[in-house]
Amino acid sequence: MKRQFAAVLLLLWSASSVQAQPRSPYDPAVQPNYQLEYQVLTKQVEALNATIAQRINETSAAIKAAAANITSAKCSEAEDQVNNAILKLDDLRQQQVSVMLKDSANPVQHMWADIAKTNIRLIDNFIAGALVAVADASFKGNCVDVADHYYRAVIASGNAPADFIRRAQIGIDDVRARRAPAK
Repeated sequence: MKRQFAAVLLLLWSASSVQAQPRSPYDPAVQPNYQLEYQVLTKQVEALNATIAQRINETSAAIKAAAANITSAKCSEAEDQVNNAILKLDDLRQQQVSVMLKDSANPVQHMWADIAKTNIRLIDNFIAGALVAVADASFKGNCVDVADHYYRAVIASGNAPADFIRRAQIGIDDVRARRAPAK
């Protein structure tokens, strides 16, 4: 009798522990529409990639135009053009940050977060490269203050690749050397 009672208790206990476990959000029975969501996600990602490519191309063209016209007489004008171009791209970056920070409980949202991280890295790398290029052009055009500002912005961003950070450090040293009085 005790063995039967113990067996029944064990059976009840194991059944209650199985029922208490929540189902995984990856379980198709819980979220059967993942295939449809994935198809929608694919189309959205293609549209997003096209938007990012377009913004990068627009920003690149604006930065090249500004960098080509940098002279000591037009420093602030070129700086304004570069800042406006980068702000447009930074808006897109902020959208990606908000996507990345959303709750990623379901797999499709988790994929969106991964895509957003990749896009943020791409945008950060582009911005860092653009700032170094503009800083170099500013330095050559005798806009030492603008060059110093952009070199320091690359280092301060914390998101730039190591190559750009090293180039910015060299640029800051060049700015210091140019500002130093001749001996």
